[in-house]
Amino acid sequence: MDTLRFQVPTVIAVAFTIAVLIGSFVWFSSNTDAMMDSGAQFYLESNARSQAAAFNAKLSNLIEVLEQAGKNLETFGMDDFEDMAARITGSGVPRNFTRVAVATFDGRMVDNAGVVEDVSHLSYFQRARSGETVISDVAAVDRVNGDYLYIALPIKRGLKVLGVMYGQFPLALLGDLIHAVGFQETSTSLLLSSDGTIIARSSVNGLVTNRIANFFDMGTSWGLKGEIEVNDIKIDVISGRTFTVPYMCDSRGRLAILTPVGKNNWYYAIVISQETIKKQSTKISMYMLAIIIAISFAFVTLFVTILHLLRRTALIEETNERFRMVTTQTQAIVFDYDFQKQMLVLNGNVKFIDKNARETYSGDEITELLSRLLHENDLSVLEVQ
Repeated sequence: MDTLRFQVPTVIAVAFTIAVLIGSFVWFSSNTDAMMDSGAQFYLESNARSQAAAFNAKLSNLIEVLEQAGKNLETFGMDDFEDMAARITGSGVPRNFTRVAVATFDGRMVDNAGVVEDVSHLSYFQRARSGETVISDVAAVDRVNGDYLYIALPIKRGLKVLGVMYGQFPLALLGDLIHAVGFQETSTSLLLSSDGTIIARSSVNGLVTNRIANFFDMGTSWGLKGEIEVNDIKIDVISGRTFTVPYMCDSRGRLAILTPVGKNNWYYAIVISQETIKKQSTKISMYMLAIIIAISFAFVTLFVTILHLLRRTALIEETNERFRMVTTQTQAIVFDYDFQKQMLVLNGNVKFIDKNARETYSGDEITELLSRLLHENDLSVLEVQ
C-alpha cells in the first residue's frame, strides 16, 4: 500500500509532463507562424530603419564633400568667371563624383572638363540659387559616365548666395550605399521614389530582376491571400510611415519592408523571401520546443527525486518508530553522543531511568549531573577534554 501511495504521484507527474509536451507541440504548431511573423516583422522594420538612416548619413557625406569644394571656390571669389573657369578646369574631382561644375549667380556654368553652358533656366539651378540643396529625383544619362544623379547646392558668403556648386555621382554608387548589412545572401535592397520608381538596387538583386522598373509592378498579388490593393500600399507610402507588406511574385512569396529615407520623399525597401522567414521560424520553433522538453525532463527528474527522498524519509521514520516501540517494550535505552555538538540523545524508555529524564542533554547538563554523582576524588575526569 505504501509503495502504491508513492507510485501514484510519480505516474501523475509523468502523465502531466507528457500532456505538457503534447500541448506545447500543438500550441507551437498553431501559433509559431503568427509569433515568428510578428517578431520577424518587428526586427525587419527596425533593421530597415537603421539601414535607411545609414544610407541617409552616407548621402549627407556626399553633400558635405561637395559643400567643401564650394567653400574652396568661395575663398578665391566668383566675380571673375574666366579666373573661376581656369581654377576648376582640370582640377581634381571629389571622391565618388564623376563630374563637378560651378555656376555663377547669373547661370553661367563651367565644369572640371572646361565645358561651359547656361543653366539659368534649369529648375535645380534656380532652387539652389534660392538657398536650397537639391538632389535629383530620378537618374539622368551621361554618354561618358552612364546613369547618374546630381547634387546642387548654394555657394554662400554669409547669407548671400554667390553661385551654385554642382556634382554628378554614378547611379551604381547608390547600389553600394543601400546594400543591407545582415541580409546579403537573402535579400535585395531598393531605393524608391514616391511613385514607386526603382532608382537603385543593391548588387544582390536576385529577388527583384532588372526588368522591373517600378516597385508596384513586382507583385502579381499583394497580401498573404491577395487581400491588399496596390492603392492601399501607395497611400502608406504617401503617409511616410514604415510598414511591411507580403506579396506574391508568380508562385513565390516575398516580404517587402519599406521605410522613408528622409530625403526627396525617397523610400528604402528590403525585399526578402518568405521561405527564408519560414525557415528561420521553424528553426527558432524547434529550439524553443527543445528548451521546453529539457525543462519538462528536468521537472520530472526533480519531482521523482523529491518523491524518492520523501519515500526514503518516510521509511526511515517508520523504522525509527518501530525501533522506539521495541526499545520501550524491552526497557532498553540506546544513546548517541555527538562530540562536536556536545549533545547526548537517548532512544528508548528513558522514564525507566528517571521519571524526569529527557531524550536530549547538552554537554554542560551532563557535566553538572556527573559532578553530583561522582566521588570527589573522581571529579578530575570531568576536566579531561
